[in-house]
Amino acid sequence: AEYEDLAPVPGGAKWFLSVYSRVLEPTGRVGGVQIISHDITERKRFERELSESRGLLQAVIESTSDAIYIKDLQGRYTLCNRAAGQFAGKSPAEVLGQDDTFLFPPAEAAVVMAADRGVMERGTTSTFEEAVTTAAGEVTTFLSSKGPLLDAGGATVGIVGIARDITGRKRAEEELRLSRQWLALHV
Repeated sequence: AEYEDLAPVPGGAKWFLSVYSRVLEPTGRVGGVQIISHDITERKRFERELSESRGLLQAVIESTSDAIYIKDLQGRYTLCNRAAGQFAGKSPAEVLGQDDTFLFPPAEAAVVMAADRGVMERGTTSTFEEAVTTAAGEVTTFLSSKGPLLDAGGATVGIVGIARDITGRKRAEEELRLSRQWLALHV
C-alpha cells in the first residue's frame, strides 16, 4: 500500500511517499514489513503553489462583470466565468463543452464563430463589437477582445476572450447621432 505522510525531521517536517510491503517467512507467515520511502516535499510544495495560483486566477476571473472564456479549436467552451454564463442565461457548468450554437440564435452564433476562426487563423489578438441576443431576449452589444490560445510549443489550441457589455454606450451614441441629425434639420 502507498501512503503520503508528513513526518517530523530535524529543523521541520518533510513529506514522504511510503510503500509498505509485507515480508513473508518461508512458512508463508508475515515476518515483517518493508518500507520504501521517497521524499516528496518539493512535489507537495509545488502542488500547494499550483493550487494557490489556480485559486488566485479563479478569483480574478470571477471578480469581473466582463465575460471571460476559453474555447477549443472546435469552438467549444473549456472555461467560462459566471458573467459569461449569466449573459447566456446558463451556469458555467451548462456552457462547458458547448459551442455558440447552444447560446445564441444560429445566425448570430455563425458570426461569432467565424470571428473566432479568423482570430485563430491570423494568430493575433483582435478587438471588435459583437451583437448577440441574450437569454433575456435582448440584443446586447459586446466589445470583445479575442486572442489565440497557444500550447507550450506555440501551436494554436483555441481562443481566449474577454467581452464587455457596451449596449448602454451604443444606445447613447445612437441617441447623440439622432439628436445631432434632428438639430441639423431644425436649426
